[in-house]
Amino acid sequence: MTYDPVPGIYDDTTTGTIGVRVSVPLYQAGSVKAGVDRLKSVRDQRAQEIEQVERSVKQAIVSNLYGYEAGVSQIASRVKQVEANQIALEGVYAEMEAGTRTILDTLDAEQELLDAQSSLITAKRNKMVFDLALAANVGLLLPENIGIEAEVGGVFSAIKAIQIEAK
Repeated sequence: MTYDPVPGIYDDTTTGTIGVRVSVPLYQAGSVKAGVDRLKSVRDQRAQEIEQVERSVKQAIVSNLYGYEAGVSQIASRVKQVEANQIALEGVYAEMEAGTRTILDTLDAEQELLDAQSSLITAKRNKMVFDLALAANVGLLLPENIGIEAEVGGVFSAIKAIQIEAK
């Protein structure tokens, strides 16, 4: 380009073309609507799956809570049973010394006490199972919450280290 001290005397013009090309399909045979409908149905399906999981978790929590409460009651009942069988066994021992009971009666009383103690242990185990299941349902079943780390700390430390490295 040159300098023109008097405008209009020197004619310097440049011409060019600028273009934009746009491609918009006018007809897609319903593929956009079909895609939107498909995604809506997938969304609805996922929402139903979430509701199902929520219902099953709530049901598991309620079931485990009732099981836990039943376990507490059963333990109290079994403790009373063990106490009653201990008293009965002491009575059978006293009667055996007096000569009114046989060794077979004593063995039967001892077996009843052992059965009651076994039932108490089973009730404690059942309560613990419901307790741990309930903790798992609400997300609290962690090694540090149930005292396992002190016993097998090396394993859980290694798992935590792997989880931290993965993040």
